[in-house]
Amino acid sequence: MKINFSWMAENEAFQSAVHNGEDEKIFHLEITQKEAGYARARVVIQNHGYGLLWPRDKRHACISFDGDLAFKGRLIAMPSNIKGELVALDFIAAPADVEKKKSELCKDIKENGCFDQLFFAHGEPELRELLQAYTALPHWDRTNGDLTLSNIFKGSKHLNLEGRFFRDSLTVNIEQEPLTSVNAELKTQWLQQARGTVEIGHHIKQACPKGYLSSLTGESLERAWWDKNTFKQNGYQVQDSRIKQVKPLSKEFPVASHEFWHMDDKPKKVRFPRTWYDLQLRLGWTYCQKRHETATFCLKQNVQDINGSQRTKSLVFPLATILGRNQHWQPNHTYSRGFQVLHEDQVFQCIRRHTSTEEFNPKKWRLLENHAHVDGQAARAEFFATDRGQKAIAYGLEVAKAHLAASARCIAIGLTADLADLKDITLDHNLTIHDPRLPGGTVKGKVTSYNFTIDGKTGERTATVKLGVAIGTGVSITETMPVEENYAQEQILEENPNLWNEVHNRSPSALCFRIAGDQAPTMGIRRPAMLSEQELVQHIEILNDADQQNRKLAQRQYPHTSDIKGELKAMPTDVRIKLKDLKTYGCLDHQVHVDVLTTWSAPQQINLAAGRNE
Repeated sequence: MKINFSWMAENEAFQSAVHNGEDEKIFHLEITQKEAGYARARVVIQNHGYGLLWPRDKRHACISFDGDLAFKGRLIAMPSNIKGELVALDFIAAPADVEKKKSELCKDIKENGCFDQLFFAHGEPELRELLQAYTALPHWDRTNGDLTLSNIFKGSKHLNLEGRFFRDSLTVNIEQEPLTSVNAELKTQWLQQARGTVEIGHHIKQACPKGYLSSLTGESLERAWWDKNTFKQNGYQVQDSRIKQVKPLSKEFPVASHEFWHMDDKPKKVRFPRTWYDLQLRLGWTYCQKRHETATFCLKQNVQDINGSQRTKSLVFPLATILGRNQHWQPNHTYSRGFQVLHEDQVFQCIRRHTSTEEFNPKKWRLLENHAHVDGQAARAEFFATDRGQKAIAYGLEVAKAHLAASARCIAIGLTADLADLKDITLDHNLTIHDPRLPGGTVKGKVTSYNFTIDGKTGERTATVKLGVAIGTGVSITETMPVEENYAQEQILEENPNLWNEVHNRSPSALCFRIAGDQAPTMGIRRPAMLSEQELVQHIEILNDADQQNRKLAQRQYPHTSDIKGELKAMPTDVRIKLKDLKTYGCLDHQVHVDVLTTWSAPQQINLAAGRNE
C-alpha cells in the first residue's frame, strides 16, 4: 500500500495527479478519531530546521493511501516532539468554518428535526443539547471536514470484515450496565387568565314584575346604587352603572303608594311617592390564576439480560414558563412598562414606556429567559392534555429513548487488522466480524474509534478499531391502542365534570402514549373564558320593592305604629346580587400521569444467548 504526503493550501482541493507525491518522507504515521471528535494525524518526518509556519500559504497536509485521499488536516503550529533528526507534526481535520457548519446543522434540526422550544428557552442551544433527543452523534469527515449525523447503531456505510483480523487482538468488554427504564418528569407553569363583561342590569329588570324597578324609597335607592368605585372585589369591577327615573304613561305604573293610616295629631291617611326606574349595571371581571403542572411517565426497554438487575434512571425537565398572551413586536407602536412581546421567537418585556421605531431597540427591552409563548395557553387550566403539551411529552419520550439507546450499546469489541483491509473505515461505518469465540459467531457493531498506524521501524501497517455493540432484542412492543372514548357527551360531562377526552398520541419515532381521561384539574376554573352570564350571575334578589313595601306598610300601619314614615325608612329598597366566586390561589399544582404504551428496544447486534455459531 502506497502512502503519500503532500503540503497544500487550506482551500486547495485534492487532486490525485498533483497530491500523490512525497513532499515529506514519513518515518511514522498515526491517524486517530473518536466519536463526535475530529480526526487527528501525527506524522514523523525529517527535521528540516525551519519554522513550522513556513511556507505561509501551505499549512495543510493531505495523506493518501494508494492514491485515495485518507486525511486532510491543518497543521498545529508547534511540533509535539523533536528527537534527533526527526520531528513529529500534529494535524487536525477540523475545517476552518467549524462554527458555521455547527450553526447550519443546529438550524436544520430546529426547523426540520426533533425539537421543542420549551426545552431550550433558557438561551440558544448548542449542538450537543439539540442532540439530546437523537440516537445520533456528529460525524466529522476526515477528508473534507463535512459535518453530518451518524446513528449510534447503524452508520451510512457497512463493511463485512469477516475474520480478517489478528486473532489475539480480539477483546470484548462490558462497559456499563444497560438501563431497563427511564422515569421522567416534565414540569411547566403558566398564568391562566381570562376577562370579560357581564350585564347585570337586564337580569335585575327581569326580576322586576313589570320590567322596571320600583320603590317608595327612591332617594336612598339612588344613593346606594353602585358606581365605578365599588364592587372591586372577587375579580369584579363596575364598568357602567346608571339608574334613571322614568314615568311610564300607563295606569299599570302608579305614581304613589297605597293609602296608609298615620298618626300625627290625629289619625289620617297618607300616600308616599312611588318612583319607577330604568337601570344599567355592567361588570367587568378578571380571572388570574398561576398554575403548575407536572407530567410523569416511564419508558421501558427490552434488553438482553446481563446480570438480572433492573437499572433505572430518573430525568427531570423544567420546561419554560409559558406565556399565552404575547403579541409580536411592531414598529411605530407605543409600549408601556411591563408589556411583553415576541420578537424573533423570544419573549421581551418593556423596560420603559416608549414608542417603537422601525428597528427593534434591545436597550428598551429585557429578555425574559426561560419563557416561551404558547398561543392560547393563558385561557387553559391544563397543558399536557393539549396538542402543544402532547408535543412536549413526545419530545421528552425521545430524550428518554436516547438515554436508553446509549446504555444499550454497552459492549465494546476491539480488534486490530491489516490497514489495507480497514483503510476506508470511518466513524460512520458498521462493521461485521466473524469469530467462533463470539456468541453466535457473528457480531455487527458501530465503529466508535479507530487508529491507523504505520510503524517506520517495523514496517507494520495496522488499523485498530473499537466497536460499540447493542444488546437490545431488536423488538419494540406497543400495546394495542384502545378505541378512543367520547367524553364530550353532555350526559357524561354532567356526571363527570372533570373528565378529559382521553389522549392517544405518538412521538416522532412512534413511541405511543396515552393520557387517561379522568385526570382533569379539579381546582380553580377550567375554562373561565367560556363562563356564561347564567354561570356568573348565580342569584338576584330584590328586597323591599314598592309592592313589598306596600304590603308591609299595610300590615304595620296605625294602630300598630304611629310613625308610618319611620317604618318605611326602615325598609329601603335593596338589590342583592350573588356572583360566581372568582377567587384565585397562590399557585395550583396538578399532576398528570402518562401511560407509555411502547416498550422500546435497541437493535440486537449480538445474541448473548446464542449457541456456538448459531
